[in-house]
Amino acid sequence: MTVVTFYPGGTLEDEFLRASVPILSLRKKGRWDIVFPVLRFLRMLRRKKTERVYSLLTGPNLIAVFGKFSRPRLKVFWGIRSSAHDSEIRPNDFLVKILAFASVYLSRFPERIIVNSQTAMSALVAQGIAPRKIVKINNGVDEKSFFFKPELGRQYKRENNISDHVFLVGMVARLDPIKNYEMFIEGVAEFATTERDSNFLIVGSGADDYLQLLQGAVTHFGLSDRVRFCGDVEARTLVGLLNALDAFVLTSRSESFSNALAEALMCGVPAIATNVGEAQAMLGENDRLISTDQPEELVDGLRNIRASNIDPASRAISAKRFVRSYAADRMIDETICLFSD
Repeated sequence: MTVVTFYPGGTLEDEFLRASVPILSLRKKGRWDIVFPVLRFLRMLRRKKTERVYSLLTGPNLIAVFGKFSRPRLKVFWGIRSSAHDSEIRPNDFLVKILAFASVYLSRFPERIIVNSQTAMSALVAQGIAPRKIVKINNGVDEKSFFFKPELGRQYKRENNISDHVFLVGMVARLDPIKNYEMFIEGVAEFATTERDSNFLIVGSGADDYLQLLQGAVTHFGLSDRVRFCGDVEARTLVGLLNALDAFVLTSRSESFSNALAEALMCGVPAIATNVGEAQAMLGENDRLISTDQPEELVDGLRNIRASNIDPASRAISAKRFVRSYAADRMIDETICLFSD
């Protein structure tokens, strides 16, 4: 197996190298640099006598198809990880519109298109992609990295000066308007008016202007001493943070399969999520499904979880339930089986 990237130096590069997985970069110089990366990709296919390509996201998917044109026996599998059309997410981007149109037209060439939610499958069919091409395989979470372990949560609280008596609520997502952090802040602000011993974590990074907007909202609601912006957190720290939470929140306006929600559920955290993508199928009896842009439902969900006083034994059972359906090994087995057909 070889991993091919557009640009060198990605965040997962060290992890692949530790696992002795070769990494090749197409050395893209910018979003409009297309011809030379395609030529490098075709040379790589010939040199390595590649039989199968699994590409992820629109740009790589299109380049993978060029490989099939040059080597007709090459089997290409697309991975699409969004339930919204690219042109809906970035409606004013001319290049995105071109690539989105090309994706629909060229979707006849890959052997299969792998999606991670029923919502994504329905969205592709609505765009005109043949249903027979599409197969759903749930994302998987590495249970060696994310797991229920209360002592890690207590350790995280000690290291970050958070009292054991605090009701701790967190959201993990990139700082992007589609994640709808405004709803999160508005909801926890209302919740905090009656729950004085509650604190809140925002975990993720993004554009500076959006971060400043959110910081301004936190100040507006008088929550500066109760909301902590944590930035990006590495996995070893994140598992402790998740185990420390009393409730996890996802307020996205659009998702296909939320990895952040899955990681929280793998740690047994009671979750509140908007009804997007695969969220409804992922949630269990300790969790709450709410509507998008309805902060009052978020407030009710937080109050219900706090009143339920969910004990560690129940959280452990929830974590085990989730592992059975969404462990990474299951995703890997289903994907390899598809490639082998």
